[in-house]
Amino acid sequence: MRDWRSMAITVENVHSRKVQRECKVFAAPEQIQKKWSGLKTFVVVERQGERNGQPFYERQSYICSQCLEAQQLLSDIHLSWVSKIDCIGFEM
Repeated sequence: MRDWRSMAITVENVHSRKVQRECKVFAAPEQIQKKWSGLKTFVVVERQGERNGQPFYERQSYICSQCLEAQQLLSDIHLSWVSKIDCIGFEM
């Protein structure tokens, strides 16, 4: 059973890098929304691949005040979407 409301994956091969990005958007539980005004979703972006022949893996998490789709978020990552859609990043 899935617990995310939206998921998307992109793969890029650019400048001697191969990068796969996976974005999942989760609805914030109602009890948390009641305590944190404006909170709508949690977003997790995982990146993995190779840079200059070396493997890497990164995970970034965000809390967000908007309900956007994962594909839109992945498209906007290259445009600094965090500041455009009122998301705050944190590490887990």
